[in-house]
Amino acid sequence: MTARRPAVLLLADGGEFAGEGIGPDGTALGEAVFFTGVTGYEEALTDPSYAGQIITFCYPLIGNYGIDPMVRQHATICCAAAVFKRVSKHPSHHRSSG
Repeated sequence: MTARRPAVLLLADGGEFAGEGIGPDGTALGEAVFFTGVTGYEEALTDPSYAGQIITFCYPLIGNYGIDPMVRQHATICCAAAVFKRVSKHPSHHRSSG
């Protein structure tokens, strides 16, 4: 897993939320949207309809069954960024790629 570092989510109304960032360094700009599903995060992350959006996952643990390449909507992650409470370090799906 990529090293974690300080990150901040800034909202248009001035709201500010501190957390940890994973993945590539950089700045993401987009509309914040919510994903309320318990499963299906890999489809959401790779769904082109989320391009330019910051997906906020409501379910607290993301990654517990990894990323199954067979259910991706696109070859790469399409959203501008993703916000979640906790990322699993040990995905359990037999076809998981991370």
